[in-house]
Amino acid sequence: MRALILAGGKLVISKQIIELAKSAELIIAADSGLKYAQQLNISPEIIIGDFDSVQKTILDKYPNIQKLSYPKTKDKLDLELAIDYAIKQNAREIIVLAATGGRLDQTMAAIVIAARLSKKTKISLHSGVQDVFFANGPKNISLNLEKGQTFSLLSLGLGSSLSLMGAEYNLNTYQLDFGTGVGISNIATSPPIEIDLHSGQIVVIVEYDI
Repeated sequence: MRALILAGGKLVISKQIIELAKSAELIIAADSGLKYAQQLNISPEIIIGDFDSVQKTILDKYPNIQKLSYPKTKDKLDLELAIDYAIKQNAREIIVLAATGGRLDQTMAAIVIAARLSKKTKISLHSGVQDVFFANGPKNISLNLEKGQTFSLLSLGLGSSLSLMGAEYNLNTYQLDFGTGVGISNIATSPPIEIDLHSGQIVVIVEYDI
């Protein structure tokens, strides 16, 4: 099952975003993320959170939506609770829209939470201007990018070993350490981009020109 989560960050409604939204079998709104449902012409089955940011006028448009309410004082973000719920529903893939682009602390939290939980199921973050993917080695990854498209690789944890082909800056069994900018702002020259992640965990960020 493919689950879609509407978060409360920034979202550009592109063709890609519309296609992702319509491909979901389970749609979850994380609190104020419900605001994007009408724009995408979709109806979430459930809204999850502490309901401190969703507007009542928007919530009233969905009288039949299931509500899973949590106290404002809690140890998890609304997005984290929504991802947990999707995993419990046996989602094989979780697509999160609008998890980035807002407050920096919320954006960073979304990325590290998704990175941790991506070890349980496939998770990706999409804003309409960026895609964020997570990979845990050993794994082969193929990115169907446009020629000239910008992408970046960041290592998590203790570092990652990987090989990279099809880019302006290719790598051969390279040790990509945590906290380095070596993998930032690479360019697809001969797509698809082929990444052979030998070990470790990486974040793949793909940029779109809007």
